[in-house]
Amino acid sequence: MGGLGSGRRQADMERRPIVEDFPTLDLRKVKHDLIPDAIIFQKHLRNNTELFRIAIVVQQDCLELHFRFQGKIHKQKVFLTYTPCNLGGRRPYLLCPECDKRFCILYLSDQGKWACRRCHKMAYRIQRLNTRRRHFHMAKKLKEKKLRGAPVSEKPYKMWTKTHAELVNRITKHQEAGCNSFREWFDRIRTKYGS
Repeated sequence: MGGLGSGRRQADMERRPIVEDFPTLDLRKVKHDLIPDAIIFQKHLRNNTELFRIAIVVQQDCLELHFRFQGKIHKQKVFLTYTPCNLGGRRPYLLCPECDKRFCILYLSDQGKWACRRCHKMAYRIQRLNTRRRHFHMAKKLKEKKLRGAPVSEKPYKMWTKTHAELVNRITKHQEAGCNSFREWFDRIRTKYGS
């Protein structure tokens, strides 16, 4: 008992790298510039400091990516696929170079290769949170995104009263669930170690 490697193992989500920490290639930002022989320049920033620049050369069926990352010059082709839209036209998608599945966003790994989140075995930051913290995180996110820093009791300008009431209800449910989860955790600790 208690030998090397015993004890609680680190959860899979805690070992996986976090999506938000890696540079992204988002097709939704450049889909209007997908004209053959066009060149698109992008800066990738982290904490308002420039990590690297990328030149995207648009070809008929692929994007050719030229970038300098970690002191090395990289060149990679990412193929495009299109799906028809219901009202005409077509929607572009990036094909992951590793698994050949369609995605709108690819991520740059530490090795300098673009691939999808699943191929890089990445997790979202919220997946690392426990139930209690996840509820508080969702309540905070709803406040920031929908209310833009205004108090919950104040209805934003041009928001329907019914929409505001539903939003307040969702925020309240998340906060109550987080408080209930915290209370259950605290009760477990109190019964385990005594009052």
